[in-house]
Amino acid sequence: MSKPSEWRSQGGVLLILCLFGLFVYANSLRNPFIWDDSYLITQNHFVRSFGNLPEVFKHHLYYSTAGLSNFYRPLQTTFLMLDYALWGFEPFGYHLTSLIFHILCAFAAFGVVALLFQRRWVAFLVALLFLVHPINSTVVDYVSSRADSQATLFMLCSLGFFFQSGTAVKRRLLWYGGSLLCFAFALLSKEMAVSLPLLIFSAALFLDRKRVGKVIPFSILLGIYVCLRLTILNFSEPNLENFPSLEVRLLTTVESFVRLAGSLFVPLEVHMEKNLPLSTGFLQSSTLLSLLIWAAVGVGMAWVRRRSRICFFGLLWFFITLLPMANIVPINATIADHWLYLPCIGFFMALIGGLADWIQTLKPTLQPRWVWASIGFYAASVFIYSGLTVRQNTVWNDPIRFFELVLRYSPDSSRAHNELGAIYLDRQQVDTAISHFQLAIQIDPQFDQPYHNLAVAYSQKGGFQQAIVLCQRALRLSPNNPRTYNNLGNLYCQLKQFDGAIEAYQTALRLNPDYEVVYNNLGTVYFQMGQFEKAETMWKQALQIDPQFQMVLDNLCLLKQRREHQAGS
Repeated sequence: MSKPSEWRSQGGVLLILCLFGLFVYANSLRNPFIWDDSYLITQNHFVRSFGNLPEVFKHHLYYSTAGLSNFYRPLQTTFLMLDYALWGFEPFGYHLTSLIFHILCAFAAFGVVALLFQRRWVAFLVALLFLVHPINSTVVDYVSSRADSQATLFMLCSLGFFFQSGTAVKRRLLWYGGSLLCFAFALLSKEMAVSLPLLIFSAALFLDRKRVGKVIPFSILLGIYVCLRLTILNFSEPNLENFPSLEVRLLTTVESFVRLAGSLFVPLEVHMEKNLPLSTGFLQSSTLLSLLIWAAVGVGMAWVRRRSRICFFGLLWFFITLLPMANIVPINATIADHWLYLPCIGFFMALIGGLADWIQTLKPTLQPRWVWASIGFYAASVFIYSGLTVRQNTVWNDPIRFFELVLRYSPDSSRAHNELGAIYLDRQQVDTAISHFQLAIQIDPQFDQPYHNLAVAYSQKGGFQQAIVLCQRALRLSPNNPRTYNNLGNLYCQLKQFDGAIEAYQTALRLNPDYEVVYNNLGTVYFQMGQFEKAETMWKQALQIDPQFQMVLDNLCLLKQRREHQAGS
C-alpha cells in the first residue's frame, strides 16, 4: 500500500473512532460535577492559576482542599488547570476534555496493536470495542477519574514509541526519548503506570528480543520514582494493621479479577463503590472456583502461546496491567470497574486476535461462515454495549440518583451514605442529611468523614456542643485532618470561645500551612476580638494563597470601613 493510501486508510479509521466516541458519549457532556469533583475542581484553588504549578508538584492530590491522601498525580491537576483556563467552572468543558482523552486512548490503542502485530483490522476492532464498552464509562463520565485515561494515553504512547524506535529508519533516538518521557508523564498522572516497564519487557521478550536491553532505562526511572514516593513524596503513613494479611488480600484479588473479567462480557452492574467481601481462605467456594478458573486460563495460555501470538500477548497484557490493583501493596478497595480501563485492551486483543487466528486454522469451506458469524456477533456486541454506555451516562446527570443507584447495588456503602448526606446538607435538607450520616457511622464506625459532616449538620440546627463532641470523635479516628480542626474552630467561634477557636485553627494550619480558609476564619476571630492588625495579617495571608478569595476581599473592605469610621469619630 502506498503512503498516501495508507494515510487515507488510517485517517478513515480514526474518523470512525472519533464519530463513535462522540455519538456514545454526547449525552454525558451536560452532566454536572459529582463526588470528588468538588475537591479537585471547584474547591481547589490550585487549578485557578498556573502560578501554582510548583506547589502542585510538591504536594498530594487533595492538599489544596485540606484532604488526606497519598496520591501523587500532579499532571492530573495540571490538566484541570488547563480546563479552568478554558472553561472556568463550566462542567461541559471538563467532560469534553475527558471524552477527548478517551478518544485519544482509542486512537493510541489502534496504533499500538497495529504496530506490534501488523493487523490493522484487529487493531480497529479492539479500539472500537474499547471506545464503546460501558465498563469504561466511569473513567469518561467522572472527571475526577480522568487520571486513568491520562495515564493510559501516556503508557500507550510510551509503548508505541518504544517499538517505533526499533523500526524507524531515522530519528530512533527521538522516538526512544519520547517513550521515556511519556513513561514519566504516565507516572505523574497515576500510580498504575508502574506496570509499564514489565509490559514493555514482556513485549520485547515475546516480539523482539533484541530490544530487551532497552528496557533498563525504564527500570531505572521506575526505581527513582519508587524511591521518591517512599521518601519525600510519601504523604501518609498508613497503618498496615488496618489491612488484612497478604494471603487474604491475594485470595480476594483472585476472585476480584474473575468478576472483573466477567463484567467485560456482561457489563450489567457498572457502578461506583463495588465491594467484594474478603476471602476467608482457600476452601471458600468462590475463592476455590476462582483459583480453578485462573489455573485453566494459565493452561490455556501455555497452549495458545505458539498458536496465537496476539492472543497470548493480549492475556499477558491483561494480567500485567492489573498487577498494581492486585493488593500486593495494600490499596483502599477490593474491586473497581475503572481498574479495567487499560487491561481491557489486552483482553479484547486476546479475544479478537485469538478468534481470527482460530478461524484461519479451519477448513477453507468453513472459514467464510465463521467470519460472517463473528462479524455479526461483534456488530451486535458493539450495538448493545453502545446502548448500555449511553444509558449509563444518564446515571451521572443527577447526584442524588447517582448515589441512590450505588446504594441499590451496595447498600452497605458508608461512603455513598456520607456523600448523599452531604448533598442533602448542601440543599438545606438537614434532617435527611443527618439520617444518612448516622447510617454511614452505623455501617462503618471507623470512618471519620460522617462524624465531621454530622457535626456540621448539628451545628446548622444549633447543636454546637453535640457537634464539638462529634468533631473530637472524628479527630480520634483521623488526628491529622485539618478540615476537622477548621470545623472545630468554627464551632468554638459560634460559642464565642475564641481561645479554643484560635487553638483549633492554628492546629489546622500546622497540618496544612496553605489552607486559605483557615486564615480567613482565624482573621474573623481576631476581628471579633478587636485585634484588627492580626485580622488583617491573616486575611492578607489568605490572599497570598488564593488572590481570588472573595470572602477575604469583602472582609478587608469591612476592616477598611471600620478603621475609617473610627478615624472619623
